Amino acid sequence: MPDGAIRVLAWGEQRHLGCVAWSLLVTAELEHSFDLRRIKTLSGSERAEAVRVVCDQLPRLVARLHAQRVFAATLRGKNVLLQPASGRVVLIDLPYARALTRVAARHRVRDLAILSLELSRFLSAAEWDDFLARYRAAARELGARDADAVDAASVARVAARVGHRTASSSARKRLRRRFRRSRIGEWLTGHRYAEKRD
Repeated sequence: MPDGAIRVLAWGEQRHLGCVAWSLLVTAELEHSFDLRRIKTLSGSERAEAVRVVCDQLPRLVARLHAQRVFAATLRGKNVLLQPASGRVVLIDLPYARALTRVAARHRVRDLAILSLELSRFLSAAEWDDFLARYRAAARELGARDADAVDAASVARVAARVGHRTASSSARKRLRRRFRRSRIGEWLTGHRYAEKRD
């Protein structure tokens, strides 16, 4: 089994009108692990070791994902597990991931921008620059020709947009939320939201 892979035990899906209403994938448990969101709560040597492991392994793991022509689309802190005992880092739960004919620089930047929203909570600016340098080196080694287009400035611009830190992205988020809670949105998604009670 390749590094960073979790053994799949079972999978299933239910379709409605040709669309996938729900799907599931059951994997083996990665015991005594936690996701990236917990790192910011750690302290001392435990935190330093977790940061070291993440910086050593995650850039190459993301580069390998892209080398396999997979665009994660929503690569968040909760999608990265760290097992301190083994020093293992794995990716989980990427429901919006897509297989592409080619992962372009914009796909690479978007995945790293979303991931940076969590990494920026515990990585210094110098550590983040090193993380991106490691990603570029791994991507080039795996055959990417556009790895140099992934720089801190382009990732930061996209991170501001996807993190709803700009006026236009905040407005789009509000509109999407309203649409999802409308009758048409509930019908299209197959999900009904509970009515608010005063």
